[in-house]
Formats: sequence, C-alpha cells, structure tokens
Amino acid sequence: MTELDSGNNLSWSDVVARGHKAKVVTPIQRRDVTNDPREFTTSKIIYEIPDIPRLLIAQKAQSIVQQTLTPGSVLFSFPTSLFDHYTQAYKCIEDQIGAAHGFRNISKYDHRRNHKELLIEAKFREAVNTDKAINLGITHKNVVIKAAPSKGDQPKNLIRVQMDLLHIPEEDKLLEELLLSLRHYGKVCQIKQFFCGGYFEGKLSVLMDVSTPSEDALTAK
Repeated sequence: MTELDSGNNLSWSDVVARGHKAKVVTPIQRRDVTNDPREFTTSKIIYEIPDIPRLLIAQKAQSIVQQTLTPGSVLFSFPTSLFDHYTQAYKCIEDQIGAAHGFRNISKYDHRRNHKELLIEAKFREAVNTDKAINLGITHKNVVIKAAPSKGDQPKNLIRVQMDLLHIPEEDKLLEELLLSLRHYGKVCQIKQFFCGGYFEGKLSVLMDVSTPSEDALTAK
C-alpha cells in the first residue's frame, strides 16, 4: 500500500521524509555521582591577589544589607562557634581594640542564614583604633581575626566562573597559561583548583573583576 488510509492522502515516502526532519537529538547522559561516597573533592588556592578575602567580606556585607555601609566602619567575620552569643563579640572587640560608637550584626539580615559565619560591622570612636582593627585584629580562642574596611578600592564587578578544562595541562605551566588566557576578560583575583580523590580532573573556579582591565590591557593603551 502506497497511500495512508486517512484523509491526508500522504504517501509513505512523505511520512518517512517528515520523520527524518523531526528527529530529536538525544543528549549524552552523565551519571549522577553527587551521592556517591567515593566522590569527594578538595580544593587548593593556586593564585590570589593581596587582601582579596577582605574585599570579599565587604562585598558580601553590602549585598546583604543592600545599601552602602557606614563610612569609616570596619567588618569582622567570625565563625559562629567562637561565641555563645554575638554580643560577646562586641565586648571582645572593645576590650582588645577600643571604644566603639556602635555595632551592627550584618548576619541578622542575611535571608540565606549562613549559621557558620558571624558578620559584624563596627564603628570606632578613634581613627587609630580603626587602623588597629585592620592591621592587628583581635585574638579569641587562639584565633586571630583582622577587620576589613567597609569601603575602599573594592572591585566593582566580581564574578566567579566555574571551568572544566578540555585538555590535561602540564602542572608546572597551568597557572601561567591560565593567567595568560584569562587576562583578556579582566583582572584575575583568585584561582581555585579542585581535586577528586586527590587527583586533578580539570575543574577550576576563577574569581574575576571584569570591571578592571588587566595590566596588559592598560599597558597597551
């Protein structure tokens, strides 16, 4: 039979032709290994600009409160396990640094509720104590915590890019090649390398300031 038994009067050749055009590409399935106890990752920072942890603290605080922080204030980031109550951190800061105009628990405004971090903004009465908090910090339970300035030369547009290398690089050339290839997109602030079971599989996390041109780009102008 060369015709379909329907009112469309289509031949089998027409049906086959349409079927070929309607083919759907089946994606390659990747095995879900998130619950596999053998799949554990560790990370190592292989490149970082000076003071990037402090810059990240300031940016995080501003993103939480959705407004500019108090001029002249500083930020402390504590593990919540250091204190039974956050006001104990206030006392510890004043005892070791000096009198403050006041404090603000930034973590209270974080809807994500990261219970592992206590983020505190402090405004000192004396400018010398502001410098002391930034340069010396405080010590509590053998942990030294230095403050970050709430304002300063902060990157305007930090983005984090997750990368999967399509080739296996030589270990001693990895960092050099990464910095060389990424310089066209902005200033590289941090590169983190991930290992699965202790072995590198090409996974990287790169923090970039895309609002700041690279030094090579500035030199070329």
